[in-house]
Amino acid sequence: MKKVGLSILFLMLSVCSFAQNEHIKFMGIPLNGTIQQFHQKLVGRGCKHDVKLSGMMAKGTRAFNGSFAGNKATIFVYYDENTNIVYRAKAVIDCSGEGIRDSQFNDIKNLLDTKYGTLLSEKGTHEDYDAYSYIIFSDNTDKLIGHVDLYISKQEFGFHKYSLHVDYFDIVNSEKHDQKRLDDI
Repeated sequence: MKKVGLSILFLMLSVCSFAQNEHIKFMGIPLNGTIQQFHQKLVGRGCKHDVKLSGMMAKGTRAFNGSFAGNKATIFVYYDENTNIVYRAKAVIDCSGEGIRDSQFNDIKNLLDTKYGTLLSEKGTHEDYDAYSYIIFSDNTDKLIGHVDLYISKQEFGFHKYSLHVDYFDIVNSEKHDQKRLDDI
């Protein structure tokens, strides 16, 4: 997905975000704290830890099964392996056909438009399908706190032909995680 303009804006604004203490929310849960704390909050929202899928994921990723915006979803939570701090969460909704895919995509997009507005969103493509990225500012301080990406992936195998991804990134914790990785280089 090409997001050059959005990426430049995102990088420029991220410098201002280090002094903030508000974090983007996924399913009403701030993307901060440890994976253990976030895990408990997801379980409290009715999600179940998928131990088998989590075991197949890379270090720093935990998988759950639950409901996202009224849809059955697999939820992935990403955290820094050294600090256990959560920095990203994603809901993946499987779709069996094009009609269901388009309907669910439009429904989620309308919800994101309603919640975050369209002023700081950018339309792009992912695997030849429409995709959207939303820049999220704090309601209280007008500082950048993260971004949300919405896109479709086509699946080559299995019953479901498509998956809809709603991907939340907390800017402060993502940058801390990325900086630790850069420090290794």
